[in-house]
Amino acid sequence: MYIHSENLKQLRKARGITQKELGRRLGISGVMYSYYERGERRMRLELLCRIADILYTSTDYLLGRTFDPTPPDTQYINQNKKTNI
Repeated sequence: MYIHSENLKQLRKARGITQKELGRRLGISGVMYSYYERGERRMRLELLCRIADILYTSTDYLLGRTFDPTPPDTQYINQNKKTNI
């Protein structure tokens, strides 16, 4: 599965996490993680989901399917506040 590399890199940096630290949290080396971030390796769905959880974002954002990095549960809550549901 290919990810939108720039989204991943920008979000990781915004969260103040190094490639080495994110790799450690994922149980892989920082070098292996950097391959994913540069788009040089394809990642499994399970890894994509874990990265989204760690970076507190959606898989759609990491895949480049949305421009909003807000996690889906937060999007739902905010949408309901606007519509008073």
